[in-house]
Amino acid sequence: MMIDITVQKVGNEIYPFSQEDADALSEYHNRQKLRAKITSLSAKKEYHIEQLAKFFVCCGKVAASAQKPGWNTKDNVAFQCKVGLHFVDTSATAVSPDGWVQFKYRSISLASMKYLEACNFFVKAYDLMADELGCTVEELTRDDRPE
Repeated sequence: MMIDITVQKVGNEIYPFSQEDADALSEYHNRQKLRAKITSLSAKKEYHIEQLAKFFVCCGKVAASAQKPGWNTKDNVAFQCKVGLHFVDTSATAVSPDGWVQFKYRSISLASMKYLEACNFFVKAYDLMADELGCTVEELTRDDRPE
């Protein structure tokens, strides 16, 4: 059986680029040896940059309508999304002897996330922001700029 999927290289590891790619790859057994012919697709990086820009536009929409102090700037909204989605670096989380936990929240940059992980983060973050605004995800992510 031959499939055509897109993968992303992170360090020396390769990960499925989208959920559809992950689903197609699941047809093979775990640890099964596979032969691959790989070519570069630079457009995927541009798409991630567009996703990140769209995320911060949505953060700005939420901040402009914020009723709570922790949601009043784009950066605060992005941080609230990380908190609400528990987007933490588990290797950098510290626990004091009295049980106090200090979380280090992860970056949402292209360099720090695999593409599929970024897609999943943004989908969940849009849900969180739409709930905060009291609107639908479609209304939140609509491009309101004139054509």
